[in-house]
Amino acid sequence: MDSEEELAAVLAHEVAHFLLDHHIININEQITREKRAAFWAAVATISASLVDAYLASQNEYYSPGALTISTAILANTLAYYVTERLGAKYSRAQEMEADHAATLILEYIGYNPIALSSALSKIEDYAESVGDYYSLSNEGTHPAVKIRINSIGPLEDNEFNDPKYHILVSSVNTHNAWIEYYSRHYSRCDQLVQQNIDAGIAMEEDYLLKAMVTRVLYDTPEQTEEAHGYIQMAKEIGVIELPEISKQEGITLLRLNRNAEAIDAFEKYLDYLSNTEKDTYIEKEEEWTKKMIYKTKTLKSNSL
Repeated sequence: MDSEEELAAVLAHEVAHFLLDHHIININEQITREKRAAFWAAVATISASLVDAYLASQNEYYSPGALTISTAILANTLAYYVTERLGAKYSRAQEMEADHAATLILEYIGYNPIALSSALSKIEDYAESVGDYYSLSNEGTHPAVKIRINSIGPLEDNEFNDPKYHILVSSVNTHNAWIEYYSRHYSRCDQLVQQNIDAGIAMEEDYLLKAMVTRVLYDTPEQTEEAHGYIQMAKEIGVIELPEISKQEGITLLRLNRNAEAIDAFEKYLDYLSNTEKDTYIEKEEEWTKKMIYKTKTLKSNSL
């Protein structure tokens, strides 16, 4: 999403399902007493959580959690698979109905209802970019995205792109960018960190990720130099300690055949690992880094 209106549109769609009692209708259609109990058990737990929070805010001597915990225990005895039961899928007709209700909600609170079309269009673009073509089809429970967009109304170019919104959600962008990177959705990762850079709110993690994804997407000396430039930007910010910068700098310098500098970067990373409480991950990282230092020293010697 690129604006508060689009985010509100997605939330309005989900709220509409509850306003229209789709969850209750679907659970009742499954008939069994156990599944109905699961739904109402979840409702009881959520309601208790809200009461709990309210009581805690009104009374400094109130110990929050007791009401919620006791209700949750009761709920759990009624239905072990509460989350699964609440995850009952909506039908195509219910999805279209929720879309229509969402546009009415948006109009009522003073937002442009076409924001839902814009949000769906961006979801469509995302699904295409990661190869999730099933979500775009007219199969399963959701109608085809294009059918939903046409039903809501035509898109309006560039209306839903608010720079202030990108500043507000910059931490979310960074979090999602890491997820996309490790999911090998490199172009999406690059897009998210670039949004933070363009908004002037990028931090160490953003520039580090930009360097890593640039190195993955473009295996040329010029792009590797660019990746090293992003690493330098990450180092210059200096707001948080990010030892991963030294590791990635070593890898990047190695690609640039700057072996002596790469060794220095790897040794700095190893020094951090040596002073960190040991677990399986740290031990594996230490082993990897020692190997990289040895191999890089060998490369350096052979090049002399």
